[in-house]
Formats: sequence, C-alpha cells, structure tokens
Amino acid sequence: MLLGIDSGGTFTDFVVCDGENVRLHKELSTPHDPSEAILRGIEVLGLAPASLHLVHGSTVATNAVLERKGVKTLFVSNHGLEDLLSIGRQTRRELYNLCPPQTPAWTQPDDCFALSGRIDAEGKCIALPTAQNLQALRKKAEAYQAVAVCTLFSFLNPAQEKMAAEILPEHVFASLSHRVLPEYREYERASTTFLNAYVGPLVQRYLRRLAKKLSPRHLFVMHSTGGVMDVEQAGNNAVRMILSGPAGGLVAATEIGRQLKRKRLLSFDMGGTSTDVALLDGQAHITVEGHIADMPVAVPMLDMHTIGAGGGSIAWQDAAGLLRVGPQSAGAQPGPACYARGGDKVTVTDANVVLGRIPPTAKLAGNLPLDVRRAQQVIGELAQCFGLSDEAMALGIIRIAEESMAAALRVVSVQRGFDPAEFSLLCFGGGGGLHACALGEALGVENVLLPVGSGAFSAMGMLIGKRQCDLSRSRRLLLQHADTPSQAAGVFAALENDARQRMPGLDLTLEKSADVRYVGQGFHLTIPWQNDMALLHSDFSERHQQTYGHTLDRPLEVMTLRLSACADSQSLQLPELTTATSPAEACAESIVSGVGQVPHFRRQSLHPGHAICGPALILEDTATLWLPPDWQLGVSTYGHLLLSQQKTGLSARKNA
Repeated sequence: MLLGIDSGGTFTDFVVCDGENVRLHKELSTPHDPSEAILRGIEVLGLAPASLHLVHGSTVATNAVLERKGVKTLFVSNHGLEDLLSIGRQTRRELYNLCPPQTPAWTQPDDCFALSGRIDAEGKCIALPTAQNLQALRKKAEAYQAVAVCTLFSFLNPAQEKMAAEILPEHVFASLSHRVLPEYREYERASTTFLNAYVGPLVQRYLRRLAKKLSPRHLFVMHSTGGVMDVEQAGNNAVRMILSGPAGGLVAATEIGRQLKRKRLLSFDMGGTSTDVALLDGQAHITVEGHIADMPVAVPMLDMHTIGAGGGSIAWQDAAGLLRVGPQSAGAQPGPACYARGGDKVTVTDANVVLGRIPPTAKLAGNLPLDVRRAQQVIGELAQCFGLSDEAMALGIIRIAEESMAAALRVVSVQRGFDPAEFSLLCFGGGGGLHACALGEALGVENVLLPVGSGAFSAMGMLIGKRQCDLSRSRRLLLQHADTPSQAAGVFAALENDARQRMPGLDLTLEKSADVRYVGQGFHLTIPWQNDMALLHSDFSERHQQTYGHTLDRPLEVMTLRLSACADSQSLQLPELTTATSPAEACAESIVSGVGQVPHFRRQSLHPGHAICGPALILEDTATLWLPPDWQLGVSTYGHLLLSQQKTGLSARKNA
C-alpha cells in the first residue's frame, strides 16, 4: 500500500494507491504538530500503518527557518571569519535607500567561535587547531543544541572540521560544511551549513516521533530535487528538505508531461498559503542558487519561483489606499472567513466564494462546509473602504492575485528567454483550477491542463519519487588542459563511491554535470558533463547564448563537478478510463457573478469523449475548476482535463 503525504501550510494532502485504485484525501494542517493531521488522515482513510510504504513531504524545516524557530546554534569558522554570516555578500535589498531596514542577524557575536589553524587554497595544511583551542570549543558547545562548522577550503581538506567534530559533546548536532556542501564560495557554504544545523535537531525529532507513532513498513522523505531519502539521511541533511513538499508537484508534472507527450510545461501549483511556479523543458531544472529567508541555500533543488498568493492570502488596504493581496496568509488556523473557524480577514478563497466560483454547496477538503454569509460580511466590510460593491471588491481581489501569479510565471519563462505561448500550462493544487483559464489567457497559452488528482497533486508526486542522492565537489579545472578529463574522472569516481555507500545494494543510474564558466566570471552555468572537451565547450556556448544573449571568446573553466545517483522505481500507473457513450450530465446549478446560472459537473463522472463548453464548474472533493465562457474542456484517456479557448469566441451552454 503506497501512501504519499504532503504537509502544507493550510492543508495536508493524502494520496493512497493499492496498485489498482488511487484515493485522495485532505485534512486541515496542524502546524504546531504536523503529525496530528497525518494520524487523523490515516485513520479516516482506514489504513493500517504497518502495511504502508509512506513517502512524506514535510514543511518542518521550511517553517522553522521562515519563522526563525530553530535550535540554539553555535557557528564555528576560522579565526577572523566569525562574522561571515553577518557580513555575507554585503548586498542590500534597497540599493538607493540610505537607511534600509536591517534584517535581524542569524548569529550574535557570542554565538560564534574562532577555530585556530589554516588550510591554504591548494588544500595543504598550514596549521591545525591547537589542543587548547579545541578544548575551548568543547566547553562553549556544551550550551548549544547544534554546531555548524565551516572552515576555509574544507572541500579540499576537511582535517580541521573533522578535528572539531571529534571534540564536540555527544548531545550536540554537528553540521560540517565538507559533508553538507563541499563546494567553493565560503558564504554560501557557511549559510547552508548553518541552516542545516539550525533545523536539523527539529527535523530529526519530528521524523523519529512520526516513525515511532506510525511504525510503517517503510518511511521515506522527499528532498528538494524530487528524490526521496530515508529518515536518518533526512535528519542529517535537513537543509535538503527546504522544498520537500512542492518538489512532489514537479515530479508528478514531469510524469504527466510524458504521459500526454507534452514535454514543455509551465507548472502552476496554488495552495492555501503560497503559489509555486516552474518551467519544465523536457524535465525540471535544478538550481544551486536558492534562497530562503534572505539566506542562500546552495544545495541542489528544483528551480521554482514562489510567491505569497494562495487561497488563504489576505486582501488588505495599504497606506496609499491601494488594494493588496498577500503575502500574509490566514493559514489553517483560523483560515479564511468562509471556513467558519474564527477567521475575520478577507482572503482569495472568500472572494471566490462570494463570486460563486466556489459554489455554496461545496465542501472544501471533502468535509469542510462553507459559511457564505461570513465571507460576504468580511468582503462587504473591505468593500466599504473602497466604495465598491461586494462583487466588484471580490473581482478586484481575484484580478490582483491572478496578475501576481501571471507575473511569477513570466519570471520563470519570459525572463529566461522562453515564450510562454510555446508551452502548456499545467495547473494543480487546491486553488489551481479556479485561476487556470485566466492565467492561460494572460500568458497567451493555448493548452491548459488539469491533471488527475490536481487537488493533492504534490502528494501524488511523492509516490513517483525515486531513491536519489545529489553529490558535488569543487575542483577548478581548465578545459584547455589535457589532463582535465582524467582529473574529472577521479572526482566522479569518488562521488560514485560515496553514492553507493549511501544507497547500498541498489542498482543506480548516474547523471554527471558540471558548473562551467568563462575564466574570471563570477557566475556559472550547470551543463551535462561530456568527456569530450570540445562538445562541453559547444554545449556551454549554446546555453550561454540562450541565457544571456551573447558568448565570449574566452577560455572555460570547470568549478564544481556534480553527480546525481538514483535507483529506478516503477511509475505510478493510472488506470485508463472507458470512453463515454452518452453526453455529460450536470448534477446541479448555481449563480456565478457576471455570468448567471452555471451547470455543475462531478469530475469523477467525466470520461474520454465528453466535451463541455463554458461557463461551467467542475467539482471534486479536493479541488474546483472554473471554466469561463469562451473556454471548452475535453478529457484524456487517463482522466486529465484538457482546456482550451474556443476559436469562435462565442460562449455556449451546449454540452456533448
């Protein structure tokens, strides 16, 4: 029995598969202890934990960083580098603001320790830490739950860090930069190592507690590149779980793209708290330049862009009297006003309820009734501030939220040299279907897809994730040198040996890549590794031209070599649906603002051959699709909904 669980800020999603059937379920999240919602969902689904192969996408690490609720952490670096995390790259958010607001420091001077000794840029040991210095470190570390150790050039020679780790008290969680991120750039390596220590003990305790409560047959955790790792690895590499939940959506999106033979996808994942967007050109892109809470996270992660515009995003009036939506969210508690759980703020979900795009009879997450009057009340109060009608206010909220979402999609497409019109828009998440068609129009996308299980799509991706680990090591190699291929082969051999030790007994598929740049450049491009240096040069030039619009006549250098090792796993097999023999039948009707009476259709009753012209509402337990006038819907063999704008531009109520 396969179970995927995605713990989000508002809802916890479940997808369970017994080999033949797939079931979806949602529970309101319990941020104070995510395991409570998980246990409740498993009980409602009637599952026996001992029989489960469970893959979990967790927000524990992400929330602890965003809320700055990690453990007390000591930062250890070389003498003279104690302020590394505070100084950073000396960049400012507001370049022309003479008095920019200060971001709270992650470390105070008393929480830093100077390690004696030095490793030079060639990896040679100039001096090791003294016994007196190490004993001072041990004494200071007694008062901390975690210690982050990041010394100069540890990726070439980790001797200093190993000596520091050996002296630390047993109760301390040790995060060493040569294990977390053996790469150059001290600040990025230090920040990543620090965050790993900052949230590591929390993640370890949570996962061990969850494993003890459930005692499943297997328990794996999804990491930020879309693979899965076991509980112990997750606890030691907590920083790799920053995108644990959203990564599942991109894994599933890649699989659906293959199934529909549409490799070029823009993914749009709208949850209760935020919206995640990404571009897939055959596969999802990986980045090592991620950020969270103004801190760089240089471990590999799926390249996605996140904005604070979800179903629970709060609408408000700013100091200039303008309407704003987000980034603050009502979350799961108290949630939007229409949840009737004490919420008194206007949210995007409330606006959809007032407009009728979420019908009054709908039950969010399958069991949560709507309080339409309460939604109308809070919308009315905000509308008075702007002198608008309730419907105009709700429509304004939706338009602002959708413009923020469209702007996010342009960031991952237009700003990177891609034309959105050449892609299909894949929408999922609880709120994805409510805004899918509007975003398709805004971007000029002809084909919009709403996949099976769209309301719990990230959880479905958990079931597709492969056992995977991503390793790297910085080595500066000049492409014009004859011995570069042999030196690279030695590094890759060491990385492969490390991968096989982490995943013993598994048949691994290895993918090699390298960070390449022009000599003297400050930034790099990651491209697939080629043993032929001429081919590597050609691939880099092509990628540089697409990304920056030009190439240079300069030699190239490799800065970091990367290896992704994964074990083959079976893809989630969706059953083929029978072809419809009769027209789709509406199950109800309701009024949608600006349109009038609109028919409802249950998604589970739709089959290949059915065609529906907007306006219409497509309802399921985990999501709602708003099909506006001028849009039409078809159904694929596996039940995915295929949306497109009618060429005539004429709305119709004819359903075949």
